[in-house]
Amino acid sequence: MATEFETFEVPGARSYFGYALPYGLQVRQNETSNAPPVAESAAALRALGESGKLQELLDQHGAVLIRGVGRPSAETFSKLVGAAEQGRGSRPHVQIGLAGGATPIANSANVFEKVQAEIPELVEEIRKRGLGMKMVFRAPGDEAKVNQFNWAGEHSFGQELLPDDDDATTRQKVERQVKKLTSDFKWNDDGSLELTQHIPDLCGSMDLLADMALLETLVLLILRISAVTV
Repeated sequence: MATEFETFEVPGARSYFGYALPYGLQVRQNETSNAPPVAESAAALRALGESGKLQELLDQHGAVLIRGVGRPSAETFSKLVGAAEQGRGSRPHVQIGLAGGATPIANSANVFEKVQAEIPELVEEIRKRGLGMKMVFRAPGDEAKVNQFNWAGEHSFGQELLPDDDDATTRQKVERQVKKLTSDFKWNDDGSLELTQHIPDLCGSMDLLADMALLETLVLLILRISAVTV
């Protein structure tokens, strides 16, 4: 029998603008059933992603908590998250945490409202000036001890690079990827790549800024693997 999901109320969940954060989904089971096999759970999560339902829930709630899909283990977690993300057309991001491992989540629109109420002068400056974020990506072989990223990495701008590319071809391919984010970039003398992403002047409705902030939460997916007590 195919694995099916049902809604459950998450203890401690908060409601923002009529939507719970996080939204709870659990495997539908009877009193005598066990947790489904990992392969079956992975197939169900992939189907949920491919149907568009998972993305719809993320768009509405910001985060989804899924339970009852397998026995807790790092391997199980990896398989299930990978299936869910690939099902909705996203490649899972792999970055090992240097410490801790817990990721806090929040409703960005709610955070914005609090900032607007408590620091209105900051919001006013943002309305006038817009926002910018400057980033510097080191050259390959010159990575920092606490940050192993460089501009040639798979998770930065090296997706098209080949081992036999010369310097000119390498830079051309990297710049093509950079231009998908911003046209404001430069190569530094030390071989690093500096770029700035801009959010334009927000003199219009501040609802726009709230919507933009809310988008940050829509990419969050919480998959908590928990054993089912029988």
